Amino acid sequence: MRIVFLDFDGVLNSHQYMRGHGTATMPDGVTGLDPAAVVRLNRLVEDGAADVVVSSSWRHGRTVHELRYLLHTAGFSGCVVGKTPDCAHKPEGGLWHGAMRGNEVQSWLDLAPLYDVEVASFVIIDDDSDMAHLADRHIKTPFETGLTDEHVDLAIKMLSEPPPLLVEPTKEAVLRFT
Repeated sequence: MRIVFLDFDGVLNSHQYMRGHGTATMPDGVTGLDPAAVVRLNRLVEDGAADVVVSSSWRHGRTVHELRYLLHTAGFSGCVVGKTPDCAHKPEGGLWHGAMRGNEVQSWLDLAPLYDVEVASFVIIDDDSDMAHLADRHIKTPFETGLTDEHVDLAIKMLSEPPPLLVEPTKEAVLRFT
């Protein structure tokens, strides 16, 4: 299986899109996604023979089914197979601490074999840079423009090559998220 770990803000929407379309909303009332970026995502998953795992903060409070609906309503024709776990934590009496997005992606990769999912290759599409040790599988999009054809071309190329090293899940990682 090939996986695209997908962020929304700064990838499927952008400053450019928002300036031209204001506050157009989708059926559930959230700010919309750029149809041109969704067409690019469709090309990426089709030509890259990949499925999507949502790593966006849009996953918080939404089920995988709801995320599928959001994307399909916006014109996405691919398959959403999951979402990364939320690894944020709040120490007793303290403030919430967000996890690095790369660690959340790694957590999903660690758990995938438990569900008989074998990941042959993956790419992370995100406008943030917090990918930790997975930075070599990251394509950083600028929030100004979002996903471009050049990003898609690079992602397809990366998906055709296995990553240099897929980190094997550790017993501690499995216990932490089960």
